[in-house]
Amino acid sequence: MIRMFTTIALIASFPWLGHWVWQHPDSRATLLLAVRILICVLIAAKIVVAMPIVHAIRRCHIASSFQLLTWTAVWFLAAVTLLGLIFCLVPAARHSELALVIAGVVLLLPYNRMIAMPLAWHHNRHR
Repeated sequence: MIRMFTTIALIASFPWLGHWVWQHPDSRATLLLAVRILICVLIAAKIVVAMPIVHAIRRCHIASSFQLLTWTAVWFLAAVTLLGLIFCLVPAARHSELALVIAGVVLLLPYNRMIAMPLAWHHNRHR
């Protein structure tokens, strides 16, 4: 219940944040740098979370290295396809923030949940 209200409050605060950034154009560069740093930290956290999942999958002999590489390649193909679609739909003049677009796609595609699914099935089967 508290998590729901916190999420609603965060989403409701976006217009005020946008208004504040609009009123203070001198802080836009600092805010953009902060967003870039936050995105890099989140991508690093995503990679760090994936490591123990892959280790547990290999330790339980659920999937081979080839299967893990195949799953990762399918995820990478989905990311590249989504990036291609974005670049087809967005005008070329707006392609200057390429790093933010790539980072956003990487963060939005659920890699860790998909790769942890066989591990969850394995643990539920052996209860």
